[in-house]
Amino acid sequence: MDGTGLTQLTRDSVNSSPAVSPDGQTIAYVSTRNKDGDIWLMNRDGTNQRQFTRSPQQREAEPRFLRDGTLVYLVERREGNRTVQQVIRADLATGATTAITGTDLAIASFAVSPSGDLLALVVNAEPQNRRNPTYRVYVQPVSSATPVPLPTVGLEQMITPAFRP
Repeated sequence: MDGTGLTQLTRDSVNSSPAVSPDGQTIAYVSTRNKDGDIWLMNRDGTNQRQFTRSPQQREAEPRFLRDGTLVYLVERREGNRTVQQVIRADLATGATTAITGTDLAIASFAVSPSGDLLALVVNAEPQNRRNPTYRVYVQPVSSATPVPLPTVGLEQMITPAFRP
């Protein structure tokens, strides 16, 4: 690939974390064009760009698609004196959202299994210790709100989870 024929799809803001839908027709991404990090959608050729989330009191990040085309993403917001992170499921057609995870884990990042039925959650096990966080990996079925920690030997740190196909 020599770059010939490439087309820039977004402009005028910080745009990151693109994810392509299973049918290849839709791209979800994070954009700061309205100052907050929100999820935006567009057709694969860059047309029909539209804001999907509008949440001035929270930040959305890391959009991913499940095999059925449902969008999942990470939400971060303040609740009282603490910051809460949750993975949210969203129906693209209706905009309806459902929390997949609870608010008790400090989720730093996540991955979706190739089959679309499991989440790997990277969690700061000591959220009050922001200078030297201790990350642990949890696995959770998409259909359940019960994350299970993976065993550790105590020294590893994981930031970017991935499933093997």
